[in-house]
Amino acid sequence: MLAAAAGASLAFGHGPAQASPFGELAGPGEKLTISAAKHEDGTPGHIRNLIGPDGGVGAFTAEGFPVHLHSPRIDLKALKLDYDGETGIIDAAGDVELAREGVYARSGEMLYNAETGEITFLDSPEVEQLEEGQYTRFWGMDRLYLTQNEDGSTEIRLVGGEEIHCDFLPASQAPERLLASAGSRNPGEEGGNGGGQLGALGDELRITTRAGSGGEEPTVLINTTAEGELKLFRAEGAVSLDGDDLRLRSDVLEFDGQRERLEALHDVYVMRDNIEADCGRLQYDLPTETITLTINPIVRLDQDTQYLVISNLDMYRIIRNPDGTTTTDAVGDQPTYEIEEKTPPPDEPEDTSPVEIQIDSEEDIERIR
Repeated sequence: MLAAAAGASLAFGHGPAQASPFGELAGPGEKLTISAAKHEDGTPGHIRNLIGPDGGVGAFTAEGFPVHLHSPRIDLKALKLDYDGETGIIDAAGDVELAREGVYARSGEMLYNAETGEITFLDSPEVEQLEEGQYTRFWGMDRLYLTQNEDGSTEIRLVGGEEIHCDFLPASQAPERLLASAGSRNPGEEGGNGGGQLGALGDELRITTRAGSGGEEPTVLINTTAEGELKLFRAEGAVSLDGDDLRLRSDVLEFDGQRERLEALHDVYVMRDNIEADCGRLQYDLPTETITLTINPIVRLDQDTQYLVISNLDMYRIIRNPDGTTTTDAVGDQPTYEIEEKTPPPDEPEDTSPVEIQIDSEEDIERIR
């Protein structure tokens, strides 16, 4: 079937799966419509559909400005949409935008495997999600792979790019397009970040992953349960975490959602309140607000004009108490405490740049003299 018109369209009904390769993407049993609008130069959009001997879709191509795939479950726009019946791959290319309940994504290209359900976003993808009081945004990567397992759990892999950004923000910061797509879902309390397990690290949490010291691509792995809860977050590269009152740098950062424990490994730097430290391993137990530093920790306590430096440690523990105070515990064969004076900042250089003087009259000249 070939259609060419200013607004060519194709609708799939509730037929068998092979009648619509887009069925799982749009939602099983949902009515699906694909349209191809004309281009800015007036070139009509077109849809080309190849029907196989068994009545199934063997190949499909749609081009328009844009091509629009719509069902009650999903809204997809692109400049071109292809389906290959042999591989089972749907390829959306050119200014791709995908919106579904509480999720918005855009990229240069999106591949969807109609048989396995795996989705791949290519060419600088950006994905936003709004759920249970938390607005989450992933951006800066080259590629994003999303796989849904048979048990309903989901695996997301972010790979490549100069910097991969994972932002966990209050729902109130979500853009209007995401609030609209969330529909009846509860976006959470205004201004809060209580929906995510990482919310204990602050209302605004930003995790950035750059290439490792050996030039390895930055990677982020995210696993969620069938209920949408964060099961695992793991970032590898040059990783930085910035929360309301916590700064962390490491080569590996992993959050175990079931144990509610954050772990940083290799070349770790941490700063919280007036305490900063370097070590090889950090573990942060969120329910008890306890940070444990091991593998050659060196700790510095900021005391206004000087630092108290603690070394020769096997372990250093930082506990934030319910009343807001902090308890520390230094453990080792011979912990050493040293005072290190702060180096005062250099004096501001005197400004010797010429001053412009405007002379408008003889009186101005007399005043200068």
